[in-house]
Amino acid sequence: MTTPPSSPRGVDDDAGMEHLVAAVLHIGAERVLARRRTAQRVLDLLTAQVRERDTLRWDKATPYLLRHAAEHAVDAGSLHTLLDDWEFLVHADPRGILTAADGAHHGTPLTVYRTSLPRHIAAPAPERRHILAVDAVRHQQPAISHRLYNPPFKNSSPWRCIWSTAANISPALRASLTGHRTPVRHLVVGTVDDEPVAITAGPDETARLFHATAGTLHHAWTGHRGGVTALA
Repeated sequence: MTTPPSSPRGVDDDAGMEHLVAAVLHIGAERVLARRRTAQRVLDLLTAQVRERDTLRWDKATPYLLRHAAEHAVDAGSLHTLLDDWEFLVHADPRGILTAADGAHHGTPLTVYRTSLPRHIAAPAPERRHILAVDAVRHQQPAISHRLYNPPFKNSSPWRCIWSTAANISPALRASLTGHRTPVRHLVVGTVDDEPVAITAGPDETARLFHATAGTLHHAWTGHRGGVTALA
């Protein structure tokens, strides 16, 4: 029994399918690039209000821009550029940074920023500047610390940290769940609307719902007449 030769039409069909797949992928890539270009134009328009020559004056930015600039940068594919701007990290809303940078591995800026997350969330910009400068020294980054202590358009800081140990820091830190007045005794994790969440509770008579990777508080349950002793 002989095997019939391969059909030339079959070869043509395979080649045609390859061209079709390539064309679809090309169209998809073009659409992604178009969306990114549009998102970058939006971000450029938003930051134009605080641009002075080649510098962005984040100290003059609106609350909306400080809260959502990182999200716009993610859509534009330029988050890495934004996170390299230490003045942005000083002034921006930590909730926007942590949400946008979820899953990102951006080396030194995020590593330094995440070192003292609980303090950043509640700290005003001047205090956050000092925290970042000290943490930069802890991570053996004196040049970054020097830059933070000598901000553009502002007087240099009269007080500086020039040496610090690197104790109790870890580049693996992604978020900190804060707000309880007493030690946390109970923790459960799960997903809500496909988002990772964590619920914590303890003797302070509260339970708190957090975004598990960003560390942002979604809700706090209060009013218990005693410590919360179990979660389900």
